[in-house]
Amino acid sequence: MGLDGGLGAYLASIAILIRRFHLPVALLPAFIVFYPAIVGLISGQDNCLFLLAVLAGWRLLEQKRDTLAGFAFALCLYKFNLTVLIPPLLLLQNRYRALTSFAIGAASIAGVSFAITPLRTYTTALIEVPKETAGFFPFGLRGLSLVIGQQWCYAVLVGVVLVLCCWLMRRLPLTEALCVAVTGTLLIVPYVTWYDSTLLVLPLAFLYARGSSRIRLACIGVLLASALWRILPTHVGAEFFVLAYFGRAIREPTDVAQLHPAPPAVAASR
Repeated sequence: MGLDGGLGAYLASIAILIRRFHLPVALLPAFIVFYPAIVGLISGQDNCLFLLAVLAGWRLLEQKRDTLAGFAFALCLYKFNLTVLIPPLLLLQNRYRALTSFAIGAASIAGVSFAITPLRTYTTALIEVPKETAGFFPFGLRGLSLVIGQQWCYAVLVGVVLVLCCWLMRRLPLTEALCVAVTGTLLIVPYVTWYDSTLLVLPLAFLYARGSSRIRLACIGVLLASALWRILPTHVGAEFFVLAYFGRAIREPTDVAQLHPAPPAVAASR
């Protein structure tokens, strides 16, 4: 997509987050220099458009427009590797209508895609990604296991993170659960690149709005750490930071229940 369209999608996403979480406008420059988002945008990636699509599905869920929300999430399947925790999220949050429309949308998209391109071509492309993409190196837990030379630990860590995410998505309210879903996805999926971490602006915005002054400083530090975002441990560290916050939130519900009252539609649905 064009630079103007991507920039517009990113600014719209930030506007949604600032408005929903009542964030100070002064925080805008920190979002603007967020390395995965801006550099990915400049290099021609569609990371910002994907972020906007995820936020659209989330806002529709908050408004109890579950059928539309499911179809919105289905549109995100053009990057299907980043949607793996969306169905478990909808299931664990008891949003069955959204899950049904997501399944219908996914089946329709898959049917059209496989009618145009055989399934074998898709699977071959996935296997050959590391060879055919210049400079490709996976991030998340897959990349970490390669860096430390212990590839066996990838499956173990994925299992642990997946169980943790499912437990959190079941226990937490919708928005917090979605933050866990996008963060967990960035950790467990084997084909995740550095610019996919653009999705972290959602949990970082939430943590800034909800957290203590120390958490807010940490969020600003993550957003501004441009040089450090060039290395893999920064991504994994930021993602574990987010999950650790929500894990702590389960133990201290009074600390978690205080940001702003939930929208009337959400309060009624819970």
